[in-house]
Amino acid sequence: MLEDSLEILLRGGPVMAPILAVSIGAWVIIFARFFGIRRESHHLGEFLWRLESRLRGGGKKSALELCWETGVPIASMLAILFARESMNKRYRHKAVENAVRLERRRIGRGLGALIVLAGAATLLGLLGTVAGMVASFNVVTVHGTGEPSLLAKGISQALITTEAGLVVALPLLLVHSYLSSRVEAATVDAHRKLLDISALLGREGSR
Repeated sequence: MLEDSLEILLRGGPVMAPILAVSIGAWVIIFARFFGIRRESHHLGEFLWRLESRLRGGGKKSALELCWETGVPIASMLAILFARESMNKRYRHKAVENAVRLERRRIGRGLGALIVLAGAATLLGLLGTVAGMVASFNVVTVHGTGEPSLLAKGISQALITTEAGLVVALPLLLVHSYLSSRVEAATVDAHRKLLDISALLGREGSR
């Protein structure tokens, strides 16, 4: 099987090396972000649950202390909600939106690179296709159609690189879609929890 893979790489020509490099780099990002998204989403949900509990049990002061104690990046942004004596609904909701936007970018970092790498794999496959066809036309120009083995070599290179580019790109697009949905689900849950916290602050401010 290893020999077959090496043969395919060689038949695909020099373009196969960067396609392989793109594939390896992309899957390193995928595995890192898969576990990263899972871990960071859990920490975010746990922090917001503790924050709401502190607010219900100890008020703004207790919630502010938790914001300063925790290492979640969103905490310093939310601290302003508990540090001020009063804040109207509009500004509370603006702070919530900013916090959610921050978390969406933080948890989803690196996912944009998968789209870029998928596009790069497709274009590299196309480059290999063009290179293979040019090689075939050169054979026809020099030898005519009397050397089918040489002609087949260029056509084979063109088809192999096209297939390799698509084989690399398609899974990347599917995985990107899945990971993006995980990020969206985490931030939607965070948004709901933050709106509950904002409502609690509004009730405290009206007392």
